Amino acid sequence: MTHSRTLTCVLLAISLAATSLASAEDLAGSRLTYSGLGPLRIGMTLQDAKRVGLEIAVIEQFSDLETCGLARVVGGDDILLLFEDNRIARIESHRDRFSTFSGAKVGDSEARISEIYGARLKVEPHQYDPDGHYLIVTSSDGKSAMVFETDGNRVTDMRAGLLPAVRYVEHCL
Repeated sequence: MTHSRTLTCVLLAISLAATSLASAEDLAGSRLTYSGLGPLRIGMTLQDAKRVGLEIAVIEQFSDLETCGLARVVGGDDILLLFEDNRIARIESHRDRFSTFSGAKVGDSEARISEIYGARLKVEPHQYDPDGHYLIVTSSDGKSAMVFETDGNRVTDMRAGLLPAVRYVEHCL
């Protein structure tokens, strides 16, 4: 192989590697789904997230991430990750930066969430806010859900992930 061909192959490999990496800023255009947020996927390990270029900071551990732990995406302060069995079990956001594929997001009214999800939506009382609710949409296979936490009027938090972790009120409890 000639020197120019070798150089071309190396540059192509570097280019492909760079385009596969994600940063917290790259997540901004992503949609929250039952299975993840852009390149951040439910079921990923901490190492998997680092491999796609995301820096993850562990916030809280209960013995280790194998039992249960809370982390955040560095540079994406509004993205919290709940780990169980050393894997991401839930992704959570408190800002209107993300929406679901159906267009639901933090700041939407309860009526809008109901309009989007219709009969699939289950409404439960909020554990701490007497006016608030948990608006829950379960996946068709019953293994995952999206939870929209409200103050009784607007969505204040949304999360997606595996059941039962996505329904935990106190993160790991």
